[in-house]
Amino acid sequence: MLFFWLATSIVWGECPLQQQFVQTSIEAKQSRKDISLDEFTQLLTQTKGCTTVIELWASWCGPCVKIAPEVEAFHQSHPDILFLSVSADASGSAAEKFWKQHPPIEQKYRLSAWSMTGLQDTYGSIGATFPEAIPYFVVLDASGTVQLEMHEPKSLSPLIKTIQSLQQTERAK
Repeated sequence: MLFFWLATSIVWGECPLQQQFVQTSIEAKQSRKDISLDEFTQLLTQTKGCTTVIELWASWCGPCVKIAPEVEAFHQSHPDILFLSVSADASGSAAEKFWKQHPPIEQKYRLSAWSMTGLQDTYGSIGATFPEAIPYFVVLDASGTVQLEMHEPKSLSPLIKTIQSLQQTERAK
């Protein structure tokens, strides 16, 4: 029952995923799409040109559930960010129940199968290290470079500061 939130900052005209996300967001809010770890890895490789936030969590994880309202508030306060909610739940029913309580802003995906090694390989493909502890957050800049990794945070303050810094840098260009 792990979840990923992939948030992609819109940099108008520069983010290759922007059009894809905007075109499918209405459909995605209505139903979830099952994807493989390979498809998730491919999605991550397409984030170049986008400031990206990835959250890995589980609905049964106490710290994950505790921080969920702060994550939801972050989503609400950043309308320029597109969010992908990707669940690694075996059945999807726990993800759907959670999504009813904490609706994702944009698209919903479910990993059809995963393993710890597979997750480590997926995160490794973007230069991150999966510590096997959740919640786990990774922030990538528009070039795809890891700017922040944190696990089991008490708050999203470091993530928010990193995103704000990246957005200021992007605006200055």
